[in-house]
Amino acid sequence: MSEAPTQADKPRRSGWLGLIFRVCATFSVLGVILYNVDWQTTTATMAKLSVGAGLLAIALIVFMVSNGALRWWLVCRSIDVPLRPFEALRYFYITGFANQAMPGTFGGDGLRIFLMHRAGHDAGAVTSSIVVDRACALVGLGLLVVVTQPFVPSIVGTSGSFAVFALLLLALVGGIVVFAFFGHHLLESTYKLVRAVGGLADAMRRLLMAPRYGLPAVGCAMLTFIVASASTGVLGLSMGLQAEFWHYLVLCPPVFLLAVLPVSVAGWGVREAGMVVALGYAGVPAEEALAVSVAWGIVNLIGVLPGGGLWLASR
Repeated sequence: MSEAPTQADKPRRSGWLGLIFRVCATFSVLGVILYNVDWQTTTATMAKLSVGAGLLAIALIVFMVSNGALRWWLVCRSIDVPLRPFEALRYFYITGFANQAMPGTFGGDGLRIFLMHRAGHDAGAVTSSIVVDRACALVGLGLLVVVTQPFVPSIVGTSGSFAVFALLLLALVGGIVVFAFFGHHLLESTYKLVRAVGGLADAMRRLLMAPRYGLPAVGCAMLTFIVASASTGVLGLSMGLQAEFWHYLVLCPPVFLLAVLPVSVAGWGVREAGMVVALGYAGVPAEEALAVSVAWGIVNLIGVLPGGGLWLASR
């Protein structure tokens, strides 16, 4: 007679279900894209990539990871998580590599929490720093979308899809700010889970109320999306895509936001679909947009490879 599943089995089962969903979503989206494009044109476009452009894109990825580590370190400083800059860079690099090696895009965060807790850091404080860092990235993206919004009509014409996206993103950013300044009252609750949510709000409020940390952190968040988009532009120009460099700076940031959603393996599939749609507004054929997205995924993987060595060294 079989035994009923225990409470410990339920998280394990949900984890496997999530993994199966992300793998299926990744291959489904990629399959649909490949079915509707001429993959020979895609590979021929990728073959045009020069070595110099590839190396420059890798260098930009390395800078992007370092900038992300600085942003997270500023967040840690604002909420009193003791962390030296080099430690922040090491843990952030490991996270970047793990997010490529593990299914989903948040697996690396779990590994970061585990490694830092093993090193003596409070797991709750580390978790708060990571959540606040993610929220800071959204705020930075929202501001970047506002700055680039005046340039959108010259690319997409009368289409209101980007304007709708900008409004939704700004509403989300506004919700984060409101949550930060009013959610800390949840710390007074008698329920542990509610107090934990209140702790996150309090951590966000402390970052926003400390300009010497909050302003540079938001600036780093904006720079992250700018550099990611610039590296895409370097690849696209090298491959001969007809889009201009500034087109990538305007169109690509929302794509990278979609790519970090935990619905695919390391953002693959979602990023390609988003890039095909976004660069399509600039008149780039789907085959060529797919080529630049795949090339960026490969360059990104190469750029975070040092994180694998740091991970092995920490085991």
